[in-house]
Amino acid sequence: MIKHYFFAYIIYILLLIIISQNYNRMAPRLAIQVGRYAHARQYKRMNGSFRKLRTVVGRVWRDVERHAQGLSDQKQVEALKELCLVR
Repeated sequence: MIKHYFFAYIIYILLLIIISQNYNRMAPRLAIQVGRYAHARQYKRMNGSFRKLRTVVGRVWRDVERHAQGLSDQKQVEALKELCLVR
């Protein structure tokens, strides 16, 4: 899931898509927090942070897909190919 966030963010940067809301501060913090909770074996807290991270990734993912449809054909194919690699 953490990998998905970073790939979606890379696609966002490469294609210069203006998304409705970015999570530049929230998602990396949540990813780090998940790792810390897992290391401390605090799995219930980890699952809460992981659930929030998964929601953020889904929002960014859907936003990138939505905006990719408005791009030129070449950029659209490139964006969708990158998204398919992550899934």
